[in-house]
Amino acid sequence: MDLHVYHHVIFDSDKFDEIIRLIKLTRTGVTNMANELDQLTSQVAANTSAEQSAVLLLNQLHSLLLAAQSDPAKLTELINQLGESKDVLAAAILSNTVP
Repeated sequence: MDLHVYHHVIFDSDKFDEIIRLIKLTRTGVTNMANELDQLTSQVAANTSAEQSAVLLLNQLHSLLLAAQSDPAKLTELINQLGESKDVLAAAILSNTVP
């Protein structure tokens, strides 16, 4: 006696289409997140560089002030130099460019 079992599966193509749509949507989301992560990484690097530059600038300014503290002429020259640098930096910030 031979016994044969046939199992027929009826696939709902609408469900498969929905699964495919969700997979594509997920893939697009992952790609977008990867791009956003790259942009965020670049921004963090730029901010870190700016912070390091600010620390260096403050250290140099401190050294210049110490060197000029006992010489009124040097102090006046430093004040003028800082005023010019401040104006250039302010203009660069307003125009959103690197000085």
